[in-house]
Amino acid sequence: MSSLQLGMLVAILLVWLLTIIDIARSSRVDKDEKLIWIFTCLALSWFCWILFYALAPLKKRFS
Repeated sequence: MSSLQLGMLVAILLVWLLTIIDIARSSRVDKDEKLIWIFTCLALSWFCWILFYALAPLKKRFS
């Protein structure tokens, strides 16, 4: 494995990890919905981050 390939792999893993951390720290959704988004992120990778900011929260909150 060349250093370029290793660097790309590290960058991809870092973006994926930052996506999960960002979802976990978000105040846009509640605890249960965060779990669903994190599992979705594990399945769909970084594309879930785009979906999260486009769709979250999925349900309306009542005050």
